[in-house]
Amino acid sequence: MRPGADVVVVGGGPAGAMAAMTLAARGVSTLLLDKKRFPRDKPCGGGIRYGVLRRFPALADYLRTTVEIHEIRKVRMEGPSGASLLAESDEPFYLTLRRTEFDAALLARARAVGARVLEAVRVTDLLFSADGVANDLLRANILWTTEGFQAWLAVVIADTWKTAPFIGLLVLAGLQIIPAEVYEAAKVDGSSAWRTFWRITLPLVKPALVVAVLFRMLDVLRMFDLPFVLIGPQKKSTQTLSLLAYNDMSNLHFGPAAAYATVLFAYVAVVAYAFVRLLGADIVGRGVGGGR
Repeated sequence: MRPGADVVVVGGGPAGAMAAMTLAARGVSTLLLDKKRFPRDKPCGGGIRYGVLRRFPALADYLRTTVEIHEIRKVRMEGPSGASLLAESDEPFYLTLRRTEFDAALLARARAVGARVLEAVRVTDLLFSADGVANDLLRANILWTTEGFQAWLAVVIADTWKTAPFIGLLVLAGLQIIPAEVYEAAKVDGSSAWRTFWRITLPLVKPALVVAVLFRMLDVLRMFDLPFVLIGPQKKSTQTLSLLAYNDMSNLHFGPAAAYATVLFAYVAVVAYAFVRLLGADIVGRGVGGGR
């Protein structure tokens, strides 16, 4: 089914009905979905603070004609010691009502202002459009940001596109510090372009190249934002230690989250040490052994 709506609101409770009502009243094509049929079987009561309802005068007038509302103007508060206090006001403190009637009234109001409502509909999955330049070039319908190898490939492509200019600037800086006299001497000696690249350019640009690779390696190891925003959390194909730590912390599993973060710090430190000590990354511009 194609809903043909600019906005789809899932859930026909008070929050969903209010959102659909507000959008539809402003001319936005809105579709409201709910897994139950209305009136829903919610025998529980409910209430609204009068100060909140007063912000929506048109809605307040509508609810007073469709829902049985009881006003609470007196409140007695009693402390543990037995002392009590009676608060009384000319305006209501609180409005009580039946939740079933309230939900049905809000849904009817949303329908009245133009929102489409589908009842007994459950959202089981989200399908994304396969339109795009990449699919046109490949003549395929690939959902790049859904779970699977294509999601991993999308993150790799996006991360490479995002960081390639930075790496290019680092390598360019390394190339510009190579003296021109070295290339002139190689030309006089009859060195070919390939031999000049391998014997002169690559060794002299190696310090900048190693630093650039080190920075990119550390960025990749701690990656969080790109897979989280582009693909979403809890996707196995793009899971990283940073995402694992975030997921456990969000679920209040602070022990595993701290363990993931510690492991992340440990292997980032190991990789950085290997680049500095074994590959000779000159991260301070004075040589690895310059401080000795």
